[in-house]
Amino acid sequence: MDFDDVRRHSAIEIAHHDLWKLWKLCRQVIDRSGDGDGTTDIVEKIVKEMHDLDQSALAFRYGIGKNNKSPKLPEGFHDAENIRDVMTGVGHFFDGTDGMLSDLAGAGP
Repeated sequence: MDFDDVRRHSAIEIAHHDLWKLWKLCRQVIDRSGDGDGTTDIVEKIVKEMHDLDQSALAFRYGIGKNNKSPKLPEGFHDAENIRDVMTGVGHFFDGTDGMLSDLAGAGP
């Protein structure tokens, strides 16, 4: 991927909050950048789990969905500290990816 590809992909206008569709666009850019240490696959699984829990992307942003109910989490034990740690890691992934893509975009003439 060269800097023109990064610029072209960064200019995509998004008019929705469908996390899975947004991820697929993001993944295309990441894959074309040549960054492939396996971390992207792990983040993809996490993004898919989040999307499957809240396909409207409302409940996790606002605490309730269109039905005025909290998102239903899977049955079983939920370790809030682990969730925090995982999401912090995902945040670091996106911060690093943003930096990498910014560097690529700035590498041109």
